[in-house]
Amino acid sequence: MRYLVRAAAGLLLAASLAIVSCDDPQGFVEPELVRQSIVDLFNFDMDGQQQEIYRITVGGDMVHPHLEGKWTFTDPEKPIDIYIVPAASYDPNLLPGEQPVIRWSSLQDAIVGQQRQTTMHIHPEVGEWVIILYNSLPYVATSRSRISSEIDLTYFK
Repeated sequence: MRYLVRAAAGLLLAASLAIVSCDDPQGFVEPELVRQSIVDLFNFDMDGQQQEIYRITVGGDMVHPHLEGKWTFTDPEKPIDIYIVPAASYDPNLLPGEQPVIRWSSLQDAIVGQQRQTTMHIHPEVGEWVIILYNSLPYVATSRSRISSEIDLTYFK
């Protein structure tokens, strides 16, 4: 008898939920992955002390923004340094390593005798940013270096 009462109560509950159910169609929005190419260089020559500057904006509507990049040099003895600095504190009169605020650098965690980093994956905050590619060798004929690089700003929308 108990089993019949429980079964009847279960059927009554299911019937009442069916009557009260919502007819509003609901769906899920799939996030869209957006990839903006910021730096795209192939066998780009840079003389000693030369800088290449790229500016980016990370908007508040970007979900999980990240800068991803990789680069190679034709001569590992003449590497190009890469710096990420906030645009608000960027001073074009200073060398990249002397900037008051450096968010990330390819020299990060490098010690004498080690190679510089050749990949990057960072999560910048909302705001304006400057990417600096810099050949730190002296300006002489033998200091020219060649770089191939891809740096993208990727986020969900």
